[in-house]
Amino acid sequence: MIYQSKLKISTIVALGLVCSLFLIPFYMRFEFTGALANINYLFYLSFLLIIVTSKNIQVNFKDVFLLMLLIVQSAAINRINGTSLTPLVYSTVIYFLPLIVLVFEVKANSILGTNLLRQLLKYFNLFVYIIFIIYVFDTLTNFTIMKFLTSTVITGISNWVPNSAGIFTYRYASYMGHYLITAEIYMMFYLLNMSYVKIIDKPLANPVVVTIVSIIGVLSTGSKVAVVILLLSVFWFNLKGKNKVRNFMIVLLLILCAYYIGFFNLVFSRFSGELLTTGRNEVWQPLFASNRLEFRIFTGYGETINNILVDLVGNTNAAIAKEYTFLILLYKFGVINVAVYIYFLVIQPCWKAIKNGNSVIAFSILMIFIEINMFNAYLVIADAVLLYILFIMILKLMNIKDTNKKLI
Repeated sequence: MIYQSKLKISTIVALGLVCSLFLIPFYMRFEFTGALANINYLFYLSFLLIIVTSKNIQVNFKDVFLLMLLIVQSAAINRINGTSLTPLVYSTVIYFLPLIVLVFEVKANSILGTNLLRQLLKYFNLFVYIIFIIYVFDTLTNFTIMKFLTSTVITGISNWVPNSAGIFTYRYASYMGHYLITAEIYMMFYLLNMSYVKIIDKPLANPVVVTIVSIIGVLSTGSKVAVVILLLSVFWFNLKGKNKVRNFMIVLLLILCAYYIGFFNLVFSRFSGELLTTGRNEVWQPLFASNRLEFRIFTGYGETINNILVDLVGNTNAAIAKEYTFLILLYKFGVINVAVYIYFLVIQPCWKAIKNGNSVIAFSILMIFIEINMFNAYLVIADAVLLYILFIMILKLMNIKDTNKKLI
């Protein structure tokens, strides 16, 4: 009876967490609730359910204290810089509230943790397949589905849907938002499933299918950085463990087929006309040279950094500059604040994974951390932060220390 109850709770929680991001994404909620879309109520309520109903939750009170200090310090920095109450609350909700999920930790090798992991990954995979199927269907039907969605429930992304285009001649943005968010989701899909295979040794999805969907999906977005990171990840995962030679040959064959079919044409055309960083470095070089911005140890410019950048380089270049996410956060909140922030997001989960012999988890976290530093969604959309947090949460549930690498 207790076992069945835990299975039911973990299934409900997993469904709530994943659906809060993929079934009713930010742009859909914004259509009906405006600024309230920045608080993903279903995500937090789903996580609260598992906290209040389970005894398999570990709380690190030192981390709770650190998080409280981060919130207080960031609020103080914003007030010192004259930030009004609304953007101050907005800043706290986007950047710091999601860290609560990382402070509470479900025991990875418990019955609850095992089923929660499987259900989270199963539902995550389901929505990635839906995104991919919509892409294939839209490519064959002149964007029928995305045109319908962007004319009804997600009008905020209508500018990213072309009226007509041939295959791999345009950058595909899914209903989740921008091309780069879509690329990030495909990257997470690949890294989560391959990490699961390496650690648990019982795939929830066929690794070949995962690889094909991920490669085509990322290529469809035209993201240069995502393509580089994905190819690096594909080779890294397939050159480790058993059947290295066979896996390498399969991957090489898949990539060569994709190349000769023309799947790389869009990305190659962007490489030929642009640098890898697409102008980000070129915007920051004069900013660094001007010495009009300074890194501060304990304080920062708060949300006023946005206006400062506009004054220095204009609206267009300011938008490009903000695509280096954590560089902006350094200027917003100072070195100490961001160092602790990165401790939560990267250092702590990577260190725990390495201690348990799960280097694939650390590798996966680093790859996505690099990816989210290449565009500004993390700075402006709460769901972009929660998506990364969910990714970390799933990986942490894989972080078992059992030498046989088997979940109970």
